[in-house]
Amino acid sequence: MIGRATLSNPWIFQQIAALRAGRPVRLPTEHEAHALVIRLVERLAAEVHPLAALGRARGLVCRMTKGACGGPGAA
Repeated sequence: MIGRATLSNPWIFQQIAALRAGRPVRLPTEHEAHALVIRLVERLAAEVHPLAALGRARGLVCRMTKGACGGPGAA
């Protein structure tokens, strides 16, 4: 279950650690999320053809932004 949750919330481990330590859960900023997407595409492009990397990244980014303002499923 945690593995699937990381696909839509890559910050889940930091959030779990915060909860266990009694700290408030901090949501990522837009800048942090953007930086993560850029790193994701760069790392994928290093492993597979750049166009394939974009396709894979698109699927992951859609999961990460589901329900967010401007993301898939947003009102």
